[in-house]
Amino acid sequence: MFPTAVEIMQQLVQICPEGGTVLDPFTGSGSTGVAALREGRQFVGVELSAHYADVAEARLRAELTQDDFVLAGPEA
Repeated sequence: MFPTAVEIMQQLVQICPEGGTVLDPFTGSGSTGVAALREGRQFVGVELSAHYADVAEARLRAELTQDDFVLAGPEA
């Protein structure tokens, strides 16, 4: 069986020190963010598409057990 995108990203985000912050300037559906959270890293994602920002937000919220993150939108 092939690894999922999140499983691959979990390996990649490990280059960031534990407790560090992973930046994803093209967040898309949020796979890197989910992987970062699973590996104990902070996550900052940037996504221009409202659709994909909503998808990523839902995935990140589902990954957390607390509402302990801030989502920022585009400036007016």
